[in-house]
Amino acid sequence: MKKYTLMLSILSISMLQAIISGISPVLADIKRAFPDVSEVLVMQLLSLPFIFTVPASLISGKLSEKLSKKTILLFGITLTTVSGIIPMFVSNFYLILIVRIFTGIGVGLVIPFMVSLIVDFFEGSEREYLFGIQGTFVCIGSITYYVLGGLLGAINWHLNFSIFFIGLLVITLVMLYLPGKDKHENKAENKSTALISKRQLVICFLVFAAALLISVFTARLSFLITGEGIGNAATTGIITMFTSVGGLMAGLYFGKLSRILNRFVVTLAIFLAGLGIFIAANTHQAGIMMLAALILGSGSALSVAAFMSMIASASSGASNTFVTAVFMSSISLGMSGAPIFTSVLSHLVPSFSARGIYTLTAVLLFLYSLMSFLIISIAKKKSFVSQNYINKA
Repeated sequence: MKKYTLMLSILSISMLQAIISGISPVLADIKRAFPDVSEVLVMQLLSLPFIFTVPASLISGKLSEKLSKKTILLFGITLTTVSGIIPMFVSNFYLILIVRIFTGIGVGLVIPFMVSLIVDFFEGSEREYLFGIQGTFVCIGSITYYVLGGLLGAINWHLNFSIFFIGLLVITLVMLYLPGKDKHENKAENKSTALISKRQLVICFLVFAAALLISVFTARLSFLITGEGIGNAATTGIITMFTSVGGLMAGLYFGKLSRILNRFVVTLAIFLAGLGIFIAANTHQAGIMMLAALILGSGSALSVAAFMSMIASASSGASNTFVTAVFMSSISLGMSGAPIFTSVLSHLVPSFSARGIYTLTAVLLFLYSLMSFLIISIAKKKSFVSQNYINKA
């Protein structure tokens, strides 16, 4: 029983990863409430917090060398919850914008522990299983924020921010069931091992590239849906939700897939993401677009879980929090870089439509998948030859 409550307390933290995006359904309502504020500035309510999650994540990783993870977690969750709720009672746009920065800092302090605590307390098949379920909890949070936040926001945009009350539940679970002393606590060792290795940097770059390409789907979706008359903003929201549904489903089966495919699960994950975007680029039906989002969401969740497993196996107990912080920051940078990537493409090739960008992205993901297959196959062959040589010797 104690093990399962520990799992629940750790997994509940993952529900906060997507909470910043919960404001998305009411951005248009906020713009109408503040007509003198530009649309670009209103969009900063969504993007600005993500910018601050990156340095906060890195700081969190270094703080774990001196403070217990539970202490940092409780502070981060509390900061996220309080700053998230404040806009319910505020009608000054610039004050809301400032408060949203603190929300980003709070989430940034929390997200490194989504992975590092699983590495600390679990091993083997249990660890692989939890990496998959962790993605499921992220998706459950995403669906909750988009659906509940949208419904409440339809009543009054201020009510959208009530979704942050979920932080009180997470605080309770962490306080009750997460041990106060870190399992791998060794402050002296941390000082010498906190630096990230070349292998870990490569993994972080790979997950950054995957996040960048996969996030192109949501970055250009509204332009495709509304621009071609497939639907409206509500249609875009529903299609986006299907990416979370796909991620939820894939997370449940990651452990089994990982045991069957081993490292080739990355190849499958990136291929599915590419397939989802390719289907989206070649359909004019909202229903098929939802299927494309489902497939892409499955690939996205599997890729993150697979790379998490890689980064965990490459990290020591003492250094995994800082490494995880860099890893999660790489994902955040990839996601936030997708709009810039698509804008640059549109600027360089003005004739490039949203479908053209989708097609190019799908091709890049298929090449990524092929390269991963070849590299993993060569690595496994070398390992097999080396093992045979050792056995003969």
